[in-house]
Amino acid sequence: MLSKTLVWFRLVRRKTYPWAILAIATYKLVHLRGIEQDKEKSRLMTAVAKIDFVSIYAFMNDLLW
Repeated sequence: MLSKTLVWFRLVRRKTYPWAILAIATYKLVHLRGIEQDKEKSRLMTAVAKIDFVSIYAFMNDLLW
């Protein structure tokens, strides 16, 4: 039972990883100041770079047509 749970946890974590970082970094960016804000900006840009927009556009195209 535990191994099944760990497999599902890994799958969910890998699928939501860039989106979760994007949400957390955006939230922190609003509330932080100084060097911490600069670190969150770089973390946000890294998360945006990791998102595969081609698959998102293909999914949206399938939904529309």
